[in-house]
Amino acid sequence: MKKNASIITPLFTLIVFGMLVASKFAESYILQTGGNAYLTVIILNVLIFIIPTLIFCRIKGVGYSKKMNIGLFAPSQFGAILLSTLFLICGSALIRYAQVYLLGLTTVRYSIFNSYINAMPSASMLPLAMAFAVVPAISEELVFRTIVLTEYNYGGYGAVPASIGSVVLSSILCLDLEILPIYVMLGIVCCMITYATGSSLTAVIVHVLFNCYEIFGEKYVFNAVSNPANRVTSVFAIGALFLIFSALMFADFERILKVSSVNGTPVPAYVSGEETDAEQESVGDEAPGDVVGHGGISRSFSGFIEIMFSPTMLISVLIFLIMIFGFN
Repeated sequence: MKKNASIITPLFTLIVFGMLVASKFAESYILQTGGNAYLTVIILNVLIFIIPTLIFCRIKGVGYSKKMNIGLFAPSQFGAILLSTLFLICGSALIRYAQVYLLGLTTVRYSIFNSYINAMPSASMLPLAMAFAVVPAISEELVFRTIVLTEYNYGGYGAVPASIGSVVLSSILCLDLEILPIYVMLGIVCCMITYATGSSLTAVIVHVLFNCYEIFGEKYVFNAVSNPANRVTSVFAIGALFLIFSALMFADFERILKVSSVNGTPVPAYVSGEETDAEQESVGDEAPGDVVGHGGISRSFSGFIEIMFSPTMLISVLIFLIMIFGFN
């Protein structure tokens, strides 16, 4: 089951990736037809992310939904959502600062559907938010923080290897080196808050809020950091806020985990007392002391190797590199 997870999970995201690439080839034609860009983006998200996810869940069979980390979270965890979003905003601003002064960046792209946003310069706020912030966030998190993390965790890989696999697979989706660092940072934070709260819904909310910032607020931050007069002031101010929100975010994650531990609540649900599929298959196969707990260093490292060097993961990365460097 463990080996199956390392192969099947990237294969599933490879199908999603292939559909996204196919939509890119049709992008020019879609824009030239002058149709409703809002509806087009929503339909693309349904076709690329949601329908494959529903088919995957159907194939996995009855009861699979109970394994998934979709569930309500405590109101006290909204603080972690807010701090994670502020951390991402400051981290994104620092990345843009580096891109401006080290790489000469003059304009920003922030979405895999950026061309559709540019086609609507006078778009109203609510439809823009729904089409480019809410729906993409739900669609992407459903795949990468719900399906991918569930598969890797029930495969017995543990939190760190599963998170790395999720981040790599979600980052491949951006198809743009300019926004790749931001996608990586977003993936890391969404994995952390999913594990801390036990619910991928928190990752969805963080992703929605961050998308809204990128659509409506990043242009103002970018103008500020790209102004030579603000070069020193902006990096110190944003850097200080980044460190502050980083400390507060991790402190709140620790608080949530402590509360869950005191209450006896397993976080996330798939780190409960029940055995994972991989553990059930390996009972009696390991000598005592071979692995130090489920999250032991040796198991985490071997899990990382299995995930990152599975054939389907390598194929996914190779296709991403070809798309980035072969067509530019």
